[in-house]
Amino acid sequence: MFLPTLVKATGVAVSPLPPPSGLGPFYCSMESKLKTPTCNRCKTRKIRCDGSSSCHMCTTAGASCEYDNDSKDDHSMSELRKGAACLACQRKKKVGAIFGENMQTATLLALYFFNKGDIARSHSILRTASQIVLNHNLDTTMLYPEPPVPTKAMSTAFKPTLATRAEEGQAVLSQLIYLDLSQRVLLQLPSVIDPQVYAHFRTSITTHCISTLTETSQHPSRNQLRANTATVFEGQNSRANI
Repeated sequence: MFLPTLVKATGVAVSPLPPPSGLGPFYCSMESKLKTPTCNRCKTRKIRCDGSSSCHMCTTAGASCEYDNDSKDDHSMSELRKGAACLACQRKKKVGAIFGENMQTATLLALYFFNKGDIARSHSILRTASQIVLNHNLDTTMLYPEPPVPTKAMSTAFKPTLATRAEEGQAVLSQLIYLDLSQRVLLQLPSVIDPQVYAHFRTSITTHCISTLTETSQHPSRNQLRANTATVFEGQNSRANI
């Protein structure tokens, strides 16, 4: 298994995925909790209703207890669906973040063993990292994240430069691509990166990354420059061998 390998190599435990636990925490980002439905009689009299099929106030008064078409069951199911959607969204973000961290760890370990001369282990870790990228679409979600929500304008006197999620994704994938190309060119080893990941990376450095660099940052990361250069070099060699 991959996670035990990371633990053994680094001595740092990687937190496992949280097991699904029903809909317990689905109140997390909802603006309001489940609202108790009110029967027609209590609504007319503007009194508190307990929301049961025959509420206490109607039973005490000996009156029939009726609800509108949007009955408590429909209302509860609607709120339940909202809660389930909220929970699924949060789990998706959390799982994506965990696999992203695992990929970063794998890339660093691959570089470590490559520098130590343990090429076989480095090659194996690269293959595992490539599978993580492919299985969880990290080559697209890390390179092309959702645009950030605009906040109020900052003072022109102080504008800190913070790495966006796209820039972090580019740095990690660039290191992965660079190591794979280095082993392929220098050591004549077969590539372990899926062609689909290469295709997305080439697209990002020819379109998305160019616009990002011209608009936000004039200093691409070292990993990105290495991977760009290695990708161009590999492409030139491929055309020369045809």
